[in-house]
Amino acid sequence: MQVVAKVKPIEINFTCQQIVDGLKNDVDLRKLQLFQNNFFQKFKGYIYKIAIQKCVNFSDSRELATDITQQTFISAFRKIKNFDLSRESDSTKHEAILKAWLGIIANNCFNKEYAKKKNWISIDDLELGQVDTHYDLFDSLYGEEPIETPNEFRLKLREVMKNLTEVQRHVIETYANEGCINDPTRKLSSNAMSLLCELHTTNSANIRQIKKRTLDKIKKHCF
Repeated sequence: MQVVAKVKPIEINFTCQQIVDGLKNDVDLRKLQLFQNNFFQKFKGYIYKIAIQKCVNFSDSRELATDITQQTFISAFRKIKNFDLSRESDSTKHEAILKAWLGIIANNCFNKEYAKKKNWISIDDLELGQVDTHYDLFDSLYGEEPIETPNEFRLKLREVMKNLTEVQRHVIETYANEGCINDPTRKLSSNAMSLLCELHTTNSANIRQIKKRTLDKIKKHCF
């Protein structure tokens, strides 16, 4: 699949299935441009939001999130011919399926950047540790699931993390990534706090309160 030059997007409301079919047809380059831009405009906000949440603790978080967003769509255009949306007969689920698929690609792009930087930390048994891709935010709908044998505590942790709201999960993971969970004397960096406040349209006092309540909920469920 070739990636063609960016052109001004045309406002046409295609269905998700029409977009996928259009991206698979690279015979007519003008139509391919149309579908690539329609696909990008439809999902770029969703992917960028995921990327900025993943990159919040890097000093160049915005630039890195933009790069990951671009890498995600370039990779998606190359992989789209092997993606079968028609396996789901309910068209109302197609957008969610595409988001999940793009989310997995975005997560892989982030992991590649993490491998270069080697300084990303994740919540793992409420302690600091290296990133575990088995516990990322994206669920694979059609791909193979990783083989793992989590212990009882990990099962409880995964269960409670899935039941958190997006804001709660993002806040608690950001604190964990900066080592603020097990060290109450350590404060969240100003850059991370500013991004949390901006993304969730709130202030630092509310972010700290969300962190406290979420951590209490996790501990109550796991212990």
